[in-house]
Amino acid sequence: MSHAASLAHHRQPSWIGGRTALRIAAKELGIHLDTVLSTPRGAPAVAQSLIASISHKRRIAIALVAPVDLINRDPSDQLCTNTIGVDIEELDKPRPKIARLVLRPDEASIVDSLPQEHRWRAIATMFSTKESVFKAIDPHLQRYVGFAEASIRVIDNHNTSVQLHLSKESADTEGQFALDGWWDTIDNHVITSVRCRRRRLITQDLPAPLPAQSPCRREAP
Repeated sequence: MSHAASLAHHRQPSWIGGRTALRIAAKELGIHLDTVLSTPRGAPAVAQSLIASISHKRRIAIALVAPVDLINRDPSDQLCTNTIGVDIEELDKPRPKIARLVLRPDEASIVDSLPQEHRWRAIATMFSTKESVFKAIDPHLQRYVGFAEASIRVIDNHNTSVQLHLSKESADTEGQFALDGWWDTIDNHVITSVRCRRRRLITQDLPAPLPAQSPCRREAP
């Protein structure tokens, strides 16, 4: 708690709440966590044997945690190196103007086609899902990812479809990621989570090159 005391007063309750949620989640798996600080990139600093994500607002906090070997255990699966992200956004304080900052044109068109009373929840869900995406892929990319680099489609059965549009510096890795999204609402908040699976880089030994030969002309039969 000494770190929490160093934070601004208004940040202390939510910071403590997020870490408390993480310890409770870990305890459900039989894992004991001491004080969890943050990595230089803002993620919870847990042991390399764990993956974790935290989000918190004024009244609610949530955390996801799992042992790495629990979700990366299938050696035959070419999708491995799972990471996760979770996010919470408030629904009782509509901010529809953020749409122009966080949505791609195709996403904005979907929102505009909705009845007025459903638009803010759609915006908040897309925004929150992008935040979860960024948390999930950050361990792989290790850079800031812009809102235009992911597009979200909200599905009614609490799932979300995620498509990446990574910038040129990461475009060659775009096909390596498979992302699964989920969303729900509780207590005037939307909660989203994303699992990111990165494909294994498959390598194989190449045959030794043949010795160089002087060119020769094939004779006609």
